[in-house]
Amino acid sequence: CTGYRLLTEAEWEYAARAGTTAAFWTPNGGGEIPNGYESYGGCNLNWTLSDGTALGALAWFCGNNQWSNSSYPLGSKEVATRTPNDNGLYDMSGNLWEWTHDTYTASLGTGATTDPVREMDSNCVFRGGYWKNWPYDLRSARRNNHIPSHRTEAVGFRVGRSDNAGKPSAPDISIDPSSATELVDDLTCVIDTDSVDPDGNSITYTFEWTVNGTAYTGTASTTTHSGDTISASETTAGEVWECSVTPNDGTEDGYTGSASVNVSGSTLSVCREMVVNDWCQSNNEENIVYGIYSAEDCIDHCEAFADINCCGWRTDSYSCVALTRQSSASNDFPHGRYIINNSGVFSASACGTTLPGPASWH
Repeated sequence: CTGYRLLTEAEWEYAARAGTTAAFWTPNGGGEIPNGYESYGGCNLNWTLSDGTALGALAWFCGNNQWSNSSYPLGSKEVATRTPNDNGLYDMSGNLWEWTHDTYTASLGTGATTDPVREMDSNCVFRGGYWKNWPYDLRSARRNNHIPSHRTEAVGFRVGRSDNAGKPSAPDISIDPSSATELVDDLTCVIDTDSVDPDGNSITYTFEWTVNGTAYTGTASTTTHSGDTISASETTAGEVWECSVTPNDGTEDGYTGSASVNVSGSTLSVCREMVVNDWCQSNNEENIVYGIYSAEDCIDHCEAFADINCCGWRTDSYSCVALTRQSSASNDFPHGRYIINNSGVFSASACGTTLPGPASWH
């Protein structure tokens, strides 16, 4: 079954319209829902479109189903028992909703695009209406959506096959971790399922990143593939990072797979190591060096410092930080407690007057 897949939403509508722009394809070039029936407008066997075509000749819907007409059996029907459209396709309206490849967005925009594919959201689109629907839901433009695991007697699927059979398929990809924390988690683009080249050629991959829809121009590092990882230091809360992976079989690019992740603010404790030279040197020049560590590294760093122990736990937007100076010549350690805010500004604070030793502070 190489090459068979769900239609994209754009492909589905192109197939359903068969060259028409009206609400429905008809043998006369298209038909609209009659005036006064745009919303739903009743359900009967003699439903007629604006060009005189009987909807029941084209589609299985509520008017020719036992749900409202006892002359017909209940439920979905065998395919190819209604009139096909000019593409030779049956049941593009009615019988069953049909899953498409694309994920759902409320607005498709108004500009022209070529071969659009959307793979960023959780719900997938299905089109066409089903046997119990009113005519309004059978229009070529009608869209619906649900989570991919949704199962019901109302939804089926239609497969297509790419005309370029030699083109590598899109890889299935994800971003690890799926829930990322700013400045803590590296973002790694993972190929969960490799592309398949119908000709059996070896495949290489190109990785591209965007942040908030803009191309990332920095340097991505390598975990498994070149350019598959973004350093945690590049991330900021509120950003949306998207990775796109394009296969190549040595002759041409294949179909691109993509995945995205939202970056959240830090919810873990963060340790900041600070070296304050004016407490340790006579020149009174203050130089502050920041490092970000895990909780375990924080403990190690605090206990390992020979001259300065400086460690703070950040559990929200501020950190209460203890600073001590150890001297072999004296047990009288100058000390203070400070607040460091998100802009790196220090201010004195009444965090408390008791300064624990290095082993108990953390």
